[in-house]
Amino acid sequence: MAETAVGRPRLERENEDGAVYALYWLGKFPGETARARGHPQASAISVCGWLGLLFPPLWPIALICAYLNPRGQEPTPPPDLSGLRAALDAATAKVAQIEQRLGKTGAS
Repeated sequence: MAETAVGRPRLERENEDGAVYALYWLGKFPGETARARGHPQASAISVCGWLGLLFPPLWPIALICAYLNPRGQEPTPPPDLSGLRAALDAATAKVAQIEQRLGKTGAS
């Protein structure tokens, strides 16, 4: 096993790095989910996600809140949905055009 500059085996150091990254990912996940879903309290959910690392019951609460929509409020779509809608409409038109051509040639 190769040694690092501080004298610890490299494998232990890599395991520590993985644990640190896992904690970082767990802390940011509820906030990122809330922002991606357009939740109006995304910042509060993000804070709750980070505090959930210190107080574990808060983390699942933050995650649940990230997926819930407040009462009486429709979820805001992500900003790229308009481009997807245009692409879907174009693809639908092409499929209809191909079906018409196939219908004409298949009926002969």
